[in-house]
Amino acid sequence: MESDVFDALAEPGRSAAPGDEAAESLGRLGLRTAALLRREGRFDLALELLDEVVERFRDPDVETAAYAAAVGIHCDRGQPATGLAVGRALWETRPSVELGYALVRAYWERFEETCAADDRDDWLAFKDELDALHDAAP
Repeated sequence: MESDVFDALAEPGRSAAPGDEAAESLGRLGLRTAALLRREGRFDLALELLDEVVERFRDPDVETAAYAAAVGIHCDRGQPATGLAVGRALWETRPSVELGYALVRAYWERFEETCAADDRDDWLAFKDELDALHDAAP
């Protein structure tokens, strides 16, 4: 990393268990910092920070937000297939509407990139899957 941005947010080597409110707050601060880096076009640094957030802060909501952001960054870079690979890994074990929206974008952008009928079908199938999850949410 250019400078260890994350160490400015938490002491080196600190990890946290789910339910640690202070750690969750630091994890969310890391997410916001990654979002700012993303807006500045500093995608590599943002992805490194998101990796650190996931590694250090095991909160499921923070992890989901980090994965959704990573999918978006890969789409911003014109790499929707990479975004799909990253996001589908978590989707299979812990689907969420937030991650689903990021994946719908990645599926659509992959279809736009390839114009392949299979990619359009994948987008439509995932969109239906996300709609079903959204409808089932409380």
